[in-house]
Amino acid sequence: VTKAQFETLKASKGPLEVRVDSEFLSNGSLPVGELLIPGESKKEILISTYICHPSLANDNLSGVILTAFLAKELLQKKLKFSYRFIFAPETIGAIAYCAKNETIMKSIDTGLIVSCVGGPGKFSYKQSFDKSHYINFLTEEVFRDEKIQFSTYPFDIHGSDERQYSSQGFRINTTTICKDKYYEYSYYHTSLDNLKFVNAKNIVHSLELYLKLINKLEDVSIFKSLVPNCEVMLSKHGLYPEVGGAIVPGKDSHQELDLILWLLFYCDGKMSLYQISKKISKPFKDLYKTALILEKKNILKKIN
Repeated sequence: VTKAQFETLKASKGPLEVRVDSEFLSNGSLPVGELLIPGESKKEILISTYICHPSLANDNLSGVILTAFLAKELLQKKLKFSYRFIFAPETIGAIAYCAKNETIMKSIDTGLIVSCVGGPGKFSYKQSFDKSHYINFLTEEVFRDEKIQFSTYPFDIHGSDERQYSSQGFRINTTTICKDKYYEYSYYHTSLDNLKFVNAKNIVHSLELYLKLINKLEDVSIFKSLVPNCEVMLSKHGLYPEVGGAIVPGKDSHQELDLILWLLFYCDGKMSLYQISKKISKPFKDLYKTALILEKKNILKKIN
């Protein structure tokens, strides 16, 4: 109803009668848009947005526009991972898509829900259900790299389609970068969420951040220890420094040893090398070089 109709109904005295003139169509349909952009790996990253009320500009015509341009940009790139784009009605659309594509969706680990990206307010992001997941770390790193002040909203059971994609059957870790997040601006779900509230400049700025986040996702390297029970006997693999020089190439044998020990401690198949490098304050390139050595020795396995 319009705002005027709402005010009239609100001011009415006594009960109101509502007639729902509808019928159930057994041969009905639910429109969903999808696009799979293949990469070098068949491992997929999910990018989803909702199309159910495009008359609201920030929530979520802005998200639909950004997602379309995001797909256009990725189609021009050589990609490491494959990207599955979904345009669907919120809630029921995501549920229907998961039901029709259960096997595929259960194989996806992470993704992005694009929503509310065109407002004039500050940037924020909603964390995934597992706040230790690397997608949260990378999202925050994008803001820090760009020197953008941002707000962080922890995962909760209210929101967009992360509710479906992160449910027990799928457990996809997703984040959402917003500019005027849903629930948080006064025009939310009103007729004033219009083209005077959003503008192209804000959407483009949000698009740039999503592209930077995808660039970071493309560079994610995750290793898992094949010998996780206690410390590895490194000398058995020719990796322990000896008197007179180090077996592992490097100027400082003890530094190389430290990198090996840190990698064996943290490479659990979940924490990325980026996260480890930040946690122990060591250069990423040194960690990656050492991880490849451990992979050749069948001590680590690269899973991403």
